[in-house]
Amino acid sequence: MMLLVGAAFAVTAVVLVFTMVGAFYLLRGGRTTFSDSLPTNLPPEIVTCDNFAVSHSAVSTTDTGATRYDIQGECPVNPLAMLDSYIADLEYHGWTVHSDDSGGIVAYAYGRKEQLTATLSESSVNDNQTTLQLEVVTGVDQPPPDFPTPKPTPPSPTPRR
Repeated sequence: MMLLVGAAFAVTAVVLVFTMVGAFYLLRGGRTTFSDSLPTNLPPEIVTCDNFAVSHSAVSTTDTGATRYDIQGECPVNPLAMLDSYIADLEYHGWTVHSDDSGGIVAYAYGRKEQLTATLSESSVNDNQTTLQLEVVTGVDQPPPDFPTPKPTPPSPTPRR
């Protein structure tokens, strides 16, 4: 009985979060689409896992052109086994990664100006699985706090004639 109540609470919380995200972007003049599958325009550098089963996704576009992806789903591996390989996959795809070693990950792609926040937690749906929650925002000019700030590149000297 408690498991059913917990699952109902988790589903309600997810629905409320996606509703608030959508309302926020609609009020700011953006556009939001919701789906029960991965977004078709999901950039390839946004890493999930093998056999990722999407629960919900939302894609929001602001009037400034930035895009926000909110994705939640299940990975068929336990969180401890997934954490190290997930970080390695992110780094392979060009992300600078900070992890709290308990499933919280913040990453920034300097060249693409994208920020990723991921949470890996024990699944409430199936044993020995991981719930992966992703939030990716494009067009982020500044890296998150505690990330190194790149030094501006000096202008190249102009040749003398």
